[in-house]
Amino acid sequence: MKASRVLCGPNPPGGARAEPYGSARHSGKAHGAKKSAVEVPAFDADQAGRFLAAAQQHSPEHYPAFATMMLAGLRVGEALAVTPERIDIAKRTLRVDAQVGGTLKDDEPRTVDLAAPLVSILAALVETRSNGSTRPKVVTIAGSPQEAQPAARAGPWRFYPELGLAPTGKDEQRVYKNMARAFARLLRLAGLPAHQTPKSLRHTFGSGLISRGVSPAYVQEQMGHSSIEITVDVYGSSLPMKAPGAVDALAAAVLPSSDGSRRVSRGHLNALSS
Repeated sequence: MKASRVLCGPNPPGGARAEPYGSARHSGKAHGAKKSAVEVPAFDADQAGRFLAAAQQHSPEHYPAFATMMLAGLRVGEALAVTPERIDIAKRTLRVDAQVGGTLKDDEPRTVDLAAPLVSILAALVETRSNGSTRPKVVTIAGSPQEAQPAARAGPWRFYPELGLAPTGKDEQRVYKNMARAFARLLRLAGLPAHQTPKSLRHTFGSGLISRGVSPAYVQEQMGHSSIEITVDVYGSSLPMKAPGAVDALAAAVLPSSDGSRRVSRGHLNALSS
């Protein structure tokens, strides 16, 4: 199944056409260059918590979008395209099949898992829009509701309805610049490095999962990379270098137990008897 077509202008937020992650520029493959891991701007756990706390307090109108990009690994354009029907509260999933500002990367839709705190935020937004309210409540990760500013023009977009019913390139740029200004302000308020950009939220998701030993195949699927090589190329430097207990677990699985018996699978027993 193909992803949705372009929703607005041909360029992604920020103006110039972005290089896709995993391209020659990002993976070190240009002109026959030796393959190498990519250093990406991402928050560590402490920085991520400080950023979300600052967003929750000082920019509640941007907080749901920023939290979704960080906790679900969405690209900026994908976050702009989130609508209520793409959110499945019961299954705790989000369907990513379109983006505002260009075509979906790799033209392949995906379904991403949602953390329980993020589900609470999105559920409140979906309920607010279904009730026809023009002042959506923003539920923080701590669970306290706040009133967001009313949208100037109501569109179907969950986070930025001011994009309108049929967003143009100018609409997209206006919203993105507003996001970028808020993001930079939150960096200052949280005392975080100024070189971070909204893309850092998605990178925080990828590097955060990889650094916790999550399978690169799962991260690839969640982030919508076209191959696992891209995932490892971009986030490989975050892979744990140690695996305490791993060799003991292997030995326990293949060596005799304390009573001298061996753990032999039924499949192996069948093979021996044949």
